[in-house]
Amino acid sequence: MIDIKLLRNDPDTVVANLARRGFPFDSSWYREQEGRRKAIQIRLEDLRSQRNEGSKTVGKIKSGGGSPADLAAQMERLTQINRELEVAEQGFRRIEEELEAFHLTLPNLIDDSVPDGANATQNIEIRRAGTLPQFNFQARDHVAIGEQLACMSFAEASR
Repeated sequence: MIDIKLLRNDPDTVVANLARRGFPFDSSWYREQEGRRKAIQIRLEDLRSQRNEGSKTVGKIKSGGGSPADLAAQMERLTQINRELEVAEQGFRRIEEELEAFHLTLPNLIDDSVPDGANATQNIEIRRAGTLPQFNFQARDHVAIGEQLACMSFAEASR
């Protein structure tokens, strides 16, 4: 998976790299979603701060013998903040899930030393390690050998 910080901080580099792979990347959609995510995150932090301050105020009213009207007003304010917070958290989770699903569709970035090519037929073999073995018999699949030697039973394993 691509580093999210790199994608957020330098999307043009990521777009250019993915274009070398032939992967279409809608950077305007991504920037819009990131902007929405950031705005909701800031709103969440603000609401949490308001809730914490309101809770402290309720504690002071209760311990300091404040009026019941002040306490009721503060409790109503906290209830409203909690409702707003719940809605904002749902929106934040939804956009986070959308972005996560999008991130999972992105292929890995390729190294700068990798030559460009339109498809697999244009791949270049840079080096080959070892030599390919030559057999004087027909090589068989490991599955066939395992079943013939009664070491593997795919019929039993699939039950």
